[in-house]
Amino acid sequence: MEEVFLNLEQYQQASISFFNFIIMKKNTFRIYIVAIISAILFSNCTLDEQLYGIPTSDGFVKDEADATFVVNGVYSTFQTFESFKSSTAGLVLYSGDDFASAQISGFNVPGIWLNRLFTSSDPYVKNAFNSFYNAINRANYAKETVENSDIKNVEFKNQISGEMCFIRALSHYYLVRLFGAVPILVSATKPTDNFYKSRQSVDSVYAQIFRDLKIANAYCLVFNKQSESEFGRATKGSAQAILAQAYLTYANYCDLNGRSQEAQTNYQYAVNWSDSVIISKQYVLLSNYADLYDVSKEKNAYKEVI
Repeated sequence: MEEVFLNLEQYQQASISFFNFIIMKKNTFRIYIVAIISAILFSNCTLDEQLYGIPTSDGFVKDEADATFVVNGVYSTFQTFESFKSSTAGLVLYSGDDFASAQISGFNVPGIWLNRLFTSSDPYVKNAFNSFYNAINRANYAKETVENSDIKNVEFKNQISGEMCFIRALSHYYLVRLFGAVPILVSATKPTDNFYKSRQSVDSVYAQIFRDLKIANAYCLVFNKQSESEFGRATKGSAQAILAQAYLTYANYCDLNGRSQEAQTNYQYAVNWSDSVIISKQYVLLSNYADLYDVSKEKNAYKEVI
């Protein structure tokens, strides 16, 4: 009887082992099946991953609407508190002869700038410097992105290139007048670039300004060809006007540094570009001066304001 019981226990253990073996084989078989099916499903697939968290302009501009969106963003740089909305406007006005003040204590008074006592730590100085280089870098990015896009309209791409050259030139023009020798940036900053650019001579900065403005003159629209949606953007006339002003300023710089012959040449260039604005017949003085400040007549006001 004892022998029978032992055989039965052995039989039960053998049965359990057998069923465990069957279950294990069954699960292994399932794993193999899943692996085979997965290999078949994904063998002809590629992972098209869009990493939105990585800053890149590659492929962003698909059409003219995308390009316009980017361009408007570049122009908006000048509307910030750090730029013409406050800091830059204040620095330009106070550094000129529009105001007079004997007070030189404190941070927010005209006397500091009138007497050239400000330092690089002054918020107005830092904001103005940084905002113009922000505008330059954004203009470079927009210019390169649109030029490398699949947009087929060559005239449109040239117009964008001209406007971005205008913004780059205008920014360098303010920088050289406020700070003298400054770095020149003509390409978009890459993560691998040297962020500490060397200052270039005043002559070099003006040479770049003239090159960019002449490109703007060639590609920007004339005032009466500009659509309502493009109102406020650079025109051929604005490029000519800033060229005239830049040549006049540079001629004065040459004069002050004993380079009278160069000064006379650049004074003549200023006259020539001023004549270009007049000859274009795109701009006239308004009969009613108050119309310049009437928002409802803003577009018409730009017949006088370039």
